Amino acid sequence: MQSDALDLAPLWRRLLWPGILSLLALAVLLSLGTWQVQRMHWKDDLIASVSARLDSDPVALPPPAEWTKLDPDLYQYQRVTLSGRYLHDYEQRAYMVVSAPQGGPFGGQGHWVMTPFELTGGGVVWINRGFVPLHLADQDITSGQDGLITVNGLMRPSEKAGFATPGNKVGFDGTLWFVRDTAEMTLQSGLKAEPVAPFFVDLEADDSLSLPQAGETRIAFSNRHFGYVLTWYGIALTLIGVFTAFAVREYRRGAD
Repeated sequence: MQSDALDLAPLWRRLLWPGILSLLALAVLLSLGTWQVQRMHWKDDLIASVSARLDSDPVALPPPAEWTKLDPDLYQYQRVTLSGRYLHDYEQRAYMVVSAPQGGPFGGQGHWVMTPFELTGGGVVWINRGFVPLHLADQDITSGQDGLITVNGLMRPSEKAGFATPGNKVGFDGTLWFVRDTAEMTLQSGLKAEPVAPFFVDLEADDSLSLPQAGETRIAFSNRHFGYVLTWYGIALTLIGVFTAFAVREYRRGAD
């Protein structure tokens, strides 16, 4: 019996720290897998809600008093209708490449035409009036869009520069943008108006206007979370298998 105890003691000592480290790693892997399951359900719900918004009739734009309280996840791609007039003197341009035009014939490199829109009920909303290709960048695009008008579009949250995105103001005396940051565009344009919405509106396609070419909003959500779930849980199962094989080998060594 004493000899058996001497044989077993080294076995458990050999398994102790590998077991502790394996349990810690397993806890992390399972946490990551569970988090991805939650993210997957969140993304599925988001896609379903956006699809419902796109299929619904346009609703009135929320009043300015509610703008700062709005949740982008709850309003993104909501169809809205708004009345007012364009402030063309404060127009800004954002760089864009349209690879597969869906609102008209023009594609390639060009600009989003971002124009502040003064609402009849007060407040200003930046509106993406559509796409203009580079070779037509100097063409007059205000015809038919003066005076009091009513437009329909999709609500979009103000953009921020990311890791792979150039700065907010690049070239052309600071009037060409790579991200559509409504606060920065308001400041850069010299627009003295308030309140200014923390979102902008992408106009829906309008067959009566050739330019700007509206209706080019890309609506696509990447949902790779199921693959991540399989990855993290798969690594966790692999870890269990590796530790089990290690423990069996060590047990057999002790038995021998």
